[in-house]
Amino acid sequence: AEKESVSHRVRRGAHQLESTGFACFGLTAELSNSKITLTRPRGIPRLSEISMGRTVLLTEESTAVQINDPSVTISGEVDKLSDRLIVITTTYDKLPAGRQYRLDLGPNMSTYERIDRVLDLLQRCEKPSKKIKNRMGIVSPCTPLADALFMDVAETS
Repeated sequence: AEKESVSHRVRRGAHQLESTGFACFGLTAELSNSKITLTRPRGIPRLSEISMGRTVLLTEESTAVQINDPSVTISGEVDKLSDRLIVITTTYDKLPAGRQYRLDLGPNMSTYERIDRVLDLLQRCEKPSKKIKNRMGIVSPCTPLADALFMDVAETS
């Protein structure tokens, strides 16, 4: 659902995305040691939705964002953000082809990480420890509800 929401959002116009803080356009990019430094001559606008630690998507400016194609769109995590530059940490070793880039807010990865931890607990059928009891966020493992939930998630993943 999160990726679908991002795919829908990135179709909006550049002016709307930039004015609402979801994207930045006209960027030049330089990749060095898993860090991408993004700049633009007129500076970086205030990006209310993009902040340190958030997942972002980098795509050549005139190309449509394609989350599942790393030759077109790569992802990373915002490491530094100022009015002059944005630094992103990434696992990719090359940029998408192009000279001018767009940066879009990506899917909320912390949500996926939490869901993965909960599903791991459910799959292993371990009882939650007293320390984390009632804080898993979904249901207790090894119950009919947990089994049904896990099966539904497995089918849709």
